[in-house]
Amino acid sequence: MKVSDARKLVFMYLANDVIQNSKKKGPEYSKEFLKRLPKVFEHLGAIRLDGKSKQGVERLLAVWEERGVFNESAIQSFKKGYEGLKNISIKASKTEQPPAKRPRRSSSLGAASDEDMESGVDSEDGEDSNAAATAATATPAGAVVNLSPPSPSSAPPLKSPPDPELLISSLQSLESAATADAATREQIAKMPTAVCLCLIYFIILKNLHLLSDATEGRELLKVVDEALKLLLEYNGRLAKEMESRKALAKLLHDSIRHQKEKIVHTEEMLEEYRVKLAKVLKIKAELRAHLQNLPDISRMPKVGSTLPPLPSAGDLFTV
Repeated sequence: MKVSDARKLVFMYLANDVIQNSKKKGPEYSKEFLKRLPKVFEHLGAIRLDGKSKQGVERLLAVWEERGVFNESAIQSFKKGYEGLKNISIKASKTEQPPAKRPRRSSSLGAASDEDMESGVDSEDGEDSNAAATAATATPAGAVVNLSPPSPSSAPPLKSPPDPELLISSLQSLESAATADAATREQIAKMPTAVCLCLIYFIILKNLHLLSDATEGRELLKVVDEALKLLLEYNGRLAKEMESRKALAKLLHDSIRHQKEKIVHTEEMLEEYRVKLAKVLKIKAELRAHLQNLPDISRMPKVGSTLPPLPSAGDLFTV
């Protein structure tokens, strides 16, 4: 099945979401992906991706390496499979030319024009992709090039969470919902048997002669009308409660999603500041070692007690 380059990049982003979101609760997903990702990167390196897809794959590798999603050996194997086969395919595409065109040296011009055309297309994606395409064309085919772009400077902004007051009021409104009205449910359960059987009497059996007189029919009709009014009102309350619960479920879903995004954002900030703390502690240790190597001024001999006094001005100008 043939898939476009953009769709392949979408699949890689989807795999990235699964791997990073299941890092704590489902580490087995990362292990399963680790078994298959080398072949995936070999496939991506063997085909000729467009500039945007190439930049997305390399950025994905850089993020995995920065955040420690996989160990260093796995990242290096991904890069080796991706960049190695990519260089081989580029070299093969340059060397496989028709025999009739070799003496004219038009193949190199054609390859250069193709690369210029690709670099021109890549320039539409921004300065970074243009620089990556220029570096790729200026490098010999046999060399391994590290095209990993720098890591993103900032994470995408978090979406605004649902209003806490609205969420609290929605939860409190369920306390007076129809399903919590035990009195109404008990009243419905205690309806007379005649009300429950009247539908069978007059619709299914069609036995209107069961009524002895008109008075009995009016009394039964009154009871049925009251029961119908109660049931219609209760059904309306149930329908309203159902809509309220749907809205509440959406609010809870948005709130949970926001909290998960906030957890990921906080973990990224924590990791970033851990790195900064490690750098500060290293500088502190180096500074402390430097201070310990400095001489102790208090233990040095005093200058005035060992050297003779300077001569006076008169002694200097005497013949």
